[in-house]
Amino acid sequence: EKPARTIHIYQLQIDEISLPEIRFTVSCSGGTYIRTLASDIGKILGCGAHLIALRRIECGGFFIDQAVTLEQLETTYQSESHK
Repeated sequence: EKPARTIHIYQLQIDEISLPEIRFTVSCSGGTYIRTLASDIGKILGCGAHLIALRRIECGGFFIDQAVTLEQLETTYQSESHK
């Protein structure tokens, strides 16, 4: 089991409820285990919970909508290496 530590949940937004699944977005401090957060919420509600998917959309000033695909990276690398 992971040792307890202080974390901060700045925002937790429910995006979609389609029982038994709930889609949510969390803004939190570094070191937060989202899988553990989901499990803890399930324990509090008395129904249990786990993640079926996890997607990081922002980290340290980088955003998913600014990301490039592996294909784009390979194309850029190949064109740069021929200069």
